[in-house]
Amino acid sequence: MKYILDFDRTLFDTDLFIKQVVADGHQETLMTPKIWDQYAVIDFLYPDVFPWLSTKQTKDLHILTAWTPGYGLQAEAMQQKKLTAANLESLVAAITFISGDKGKPAAKIASQFPPQETVVFVDDRIENCLSVKQNLPNSVTCLMVRNPEIVSEIPVIPVVHTLYDIDAMIGSL
Repeated sequence: MKYILDFDRTLFDTDLFIKQVVADGHQETLMTPKIWDQYAVIDFLYPDVFPWLSTKQTKDLHILTAWTPGYGLQAEAMQQKKLTAANLESLVAAITFISGDKGKPAAKIASQFPPQETVVFVDDRIENCLSVKQNLPNSVTCLMVRNPEIVSEIPVIPVVHTLYDIDAMIGSL
């Protein structure tokens, strides 16, 4: 089993981070690499991230993260510094940075795996899940909705609330 994981709102609690930055009055540096001189990424990872990642082999984990050009000229550099500061390199095989849709980049990553290998893709954005499902139709694609109070009815994409829910969902297939 190979896993392609999104970062923001899947592994990293983006909403809590933004709330803290605003509370601290640092929103002027929010979308710049400088923000990571003031905050530790590890403080905003969801509590299940390290324990769950440690149950998988490094070679089976890949992070596919996107930056949003609409957030300004420094958005790409900010995202790259965020992932570098997260120190996840020792826990995952690779981290890929992109801008835009994740379907084709996920398919490219999956093409490096043995053809019989099951690919699991997890993202918090339905459009990314649908794009990956279109480009990797045999993948197990999950929509991460960290707030368990939010119920989402998407017939072709299972919803998970934690990383451990992925294992439970795969075990029931």
